[in-house]
Amino acid sequence: MELFSTLAAVGTLVLLFVSISTFIYSKLYPECSYTVFVKNNVALIGFIIATGASLGSIVYSDIIGFPPCFLCWLQRICIFPQVAIFGAWVFTKQSAHRISARILALVGTGIAIYHVILESTGGSLPCPAGPGEVSCAVRYVYEFNLVSIPVMSLAVSLSLLLLTYIRNKE
Repeated sequence: MELFSTLAAVGTLVLLFVSISTFIYSKLYPECSYTVFVKNNVALIGFIIATGASLGSIVYSDIIGFPPCFLCWLQRICIFPQVAIFGAWVFTKQSAHRISARILALVGTGIAIYHVILESTGGSLPCPAGPGEVSCAVRYVYEFNLVSIPVMSLAVSLSLLLLTYIRNKE
């Protein structure tokens, strides 16, 4: 479990760095070969990110045994369909997939930001968990004094959101 969490945390930090720097680079140098490569492969990259995040989420809940809280479920609702959306986008190249992916990523990013704040403040914000449910302030993973499961979700949602803006036009 510790090795999986450490690898997931390193992957999260790398994903954040690469996503943000690629987004900025694509705006500064829209015609360079790296930007063109990313633009041409946004759907495949998004599919890989969403699939990895979905599998990681399932490993944490079904194999390691961390029960997801209410906010985790909402974030899953925003990330799991992205596998199908980006997968369909790979084959169809339709802009409707970009729009759907962007909306889900935007909602997921907002929920993840709230969850990160709630978790980092020790539950001082309202937690939507009902009586007998897992508290949204419980921290199962905390690698490098920075990366928790909600931070991982934030990194994925933000990365998918930025991808949809890198490939802004069909």
